[in-house]
Amino acid sequence: MNRRRVSVVAAMLSKTPVLAFEMPTKGVDVRTRRFTWSAMRAAQRAGRSILFATDSAEECEVLCDRVGIVYKGSLLTLATVAQLKKRYGNFVVIELCPATPEDKEKIVDTIRTTFPYASSLPNTSSISQMLRWKIPFPQGENTPQYLNALKNLVQMLPIRESCIMRAPLGVVVQNATDVLSEKEPPR
Repeated sequence: MNRRRVSVVAAMLSKTPVLAFEMPTKGVDVRTRRFTWSAMRAAQRAGRSILFATDSAEECEVLCDRVGIVYKGSLLTLATVAQLKKRYGNFVVIELCPATPEDKEKIVDTIRTTFPYASSLPNTSSISQMLRWKIPFPQGENTPQYLNALKNLVQMLPIRESCIMRAPLGVVVQNATDVLSEKEPPR
C-alpha cells in the first residue's frame, strides 16, 4: 500500500503537465484510495491532465472528465460520463432477492413475461440468490411513470430485498462495449 502512495507522490512532484497511472487504486485500502483520489484531484485543479487505466466505474465517476473505452487494444469511444449514460444507458437495472428459493421461478417468469426485452445480468452481489436484469426503457415512455410502474410490480413479487436503479456506469460501459464491438470490422 505504501508503495502505491510513494509512486503517486513521486508523480505529483514531477513538473510534467500530463500524469499517467495504471490502476492507481487497485487492491488498496480505503484510506490509500482517498489519498490517491485527493492527490489526483489536486493535480487536476492545478491544470495538469491525468490519464489512467482503471476497471473501477466508481473511480471514473469520481475523477474523469472524459472516459475512453478500450476493447482489444482499440479505443471504441471517448465521452463524458453523462454522454455515455445518455447514449448507452437507456435502461434500468433491477436486483431482486427471492423470499424463498422456491420463489425464484415465479420472479423470473414474471420479469420475462412483463419485460420481454429484459436481459439477465451476472450477480455481483454478496447475496448469492440475487437476481439481476437490465430492462430497456420503451421508446417515448415517461421515465417517472415507467419507474413507478416497475416499483409497483416489484412490490407485488415475493422478495426479501430489491433495488431499482438507473443504469450504473459499469453496466453502461459493458453495454457500450457490446454495441460498439459489434460494429468493429473483422481483423
